[in-house]
Amino acid sequence: MKRKDGSVFYADISTSQITLFGRKHLMGIFRDITERMQAESARMETIKAKSDFTGMVSHELRTPLAAIKEGVSVVLDKIVGSINDEQKKYLEITQKNVDRLHRLINGILDFQKLESGKMEFKMADNDMNEIVTDIQSTMMILFRKKGLVFELQLCDNLPQVKFDRDKIIQVLTNLTNNALKCTDKGGITIGTRRGDNFIQVMVKDTGIGIKKENMQKLFKEFTQLQRKVGGTGLGLSICRKLIEAHKGRIWAESEFGRGTAFYFTLPIEERRA
Repeated sequence: MKRKDGSVFYADISTSQITLFGRKHLMGIFRDITERMQAESARMETIKAKSDFTGMVSHELRTPLAAIKEGVSVVLDKIVGSINDEQKKYLEITQKNVDRLHRLINGILDFQKLESGKMEFKMADNDMNEIVTDIQSTMMILFRKKGLVFELQLCDNLPQVKFDRDKIIQVLTNLTNNALKCTDKGGITIGTRRGDNFIQVMVKDTGIGIKKENMQKLFKEFTQLQRKVGGTGLGLSICRKLIEAHKGRIWAESEFGRGTAFYFTLPIEERRA
């Protein structure tokens, strides 16, 4: 809006119809919201600066990290000479920490892209049951090593749903890996079911569970709970953002000492004639 003196300000405008003395009138209310808009603009600039800085640092770390990882692998593989058991032990510790740092950097980059809206999604019709079955085949050897059961409970009439296949595989792999880390006996079940206008996926374990006071912290970035082993604190936060980007919902239910179940939904696209 423009004032009498020519200066411009942001305005929130609302209108309503009223009746006075038998005649209908249109009433308009103009509210100056310049301060609010300036504060919002400053906030967005701060978020962008933080996002740009995080992305730049993460990218710059990748090159030296790749060199360190390759150097450690060359020595461990004895390409440049033999090593003793003590040297091997410390090199393996280094390798594990380099891998953890690599996962952290990738997690930060994914989080930064999601937060800034720069993450690209390749949406297409996909079969969720097929993806769940592939994950079971890929990870079954890890479950067998721990002596755990890995079961599927798949809905027979599950429709195809439009989503980014790689992103949903990332979510399911993260949830399944977390369940695997936190379960020492029993096993994990992945289930699918159909709702009114959505499909639902469940990843349920018989692990140590989550204390009630920690449930609200689950999907917060850079937060690690006692049940997580060697995590970056970004996995569940990224899962939440990926599911929400698909217009879905993700949540958890848990009983401490008896296991945890994570659920997420994805909408079924309505097909109109």
